[in-house]
Amino acid sequence: MTVIFFCVNLAFHDYSTGNLTNIRFPGSVSLNAAVLASVLLASQLDSNLSVFAFLLFALEWFALFPIYRRYLKRISAAASVATTVVLALAAAVMFMYISRAIAMLHVFGTLFITLGCPLWLIWVQRYKNEIHGPWDEARPIVHRYYH
Repeated sequence: MTVIFFCVNLAFHDYSTGNLTNIRFPGSVSLNAAVLASVLLASQLDSNLSVFAFLLFALEWFALFPIYRRYLKRISAAASVATTVVLALAAAVMFMYISRAIAMLHVFGTLFITLGCPLWLIWVQRYKNEIHGPWDEARPIVHRYYH
């Protein structure tokens, strides 16, 4: 159930940067799904202090951190990019404790998605053909008949 709710969180999260004050329906669904998944994970912990710390971290990460990132992007794009780089490097360092292969997969996957895919899309655009066939949108032909 936790994985399902985290997938709901990913699917319904508001990834736009302009929405600082309005709370839309999918955004609240995303937050509720993340908190529910965190409660499900916290229910497996042994002590009340561990549950409190875990849920406090989850609320900071899923509720407050997205607001901070939107505000940071609004006031300084360079600081937002720097925060993204620091978070990606921190994740790579933490993956090193699990496995070097996972850490390298994370680094190369992040670089490929961030840099490789946009460059690849720009490179592929030269091979794009504009095909006009029966599946294209209809263009109305207006005949003028004078009687």
